[in-house]
Amino acid sequence: MHVEEKIFGIYDGDGTILGEIKYFFAKHFLGKKCSLCDITHGNSFRGKTAWRQNLDQIEWLHRNDQTEEMRALTRNHLPIVIRHSKGLYEILLSADDLAKCKGDYEAFLTLLRKKL
Repeated sequence: MHVEEKIFGIYDGDGTILGEIKYFFAKHFLGKKCSLCDITHGNSFRGKTAWRQNLDQIEWLHRNDQTEEMRALTRNHLPIVIRHSKGLYEILLSADDLAKCKGDYEAFLTLLRKKL
């Protein structure tokens, strides 16, 4: 990754207390999934160990933490991984790409490295 680049992983949920409660309810009672949550956290509130050890390489955001410019690109496409480079945002990994990782953080890193 170049110095002027920044990678963002954006969850399909809000980062507020109410948002976390809604996601927990939807996941456990309605079957809603966020494949990025599965990759980074699984069933752990603290997150997977491998993810916690690499927190500085990607900026992790919730849906409500995005800038308007990000939202214009990611609307209706969450979860997603995007890159900001040379003043522009681009999609690196789509929701379908993330789902194919099946919650495996190492599979996620491998796929991300291929896109970089």
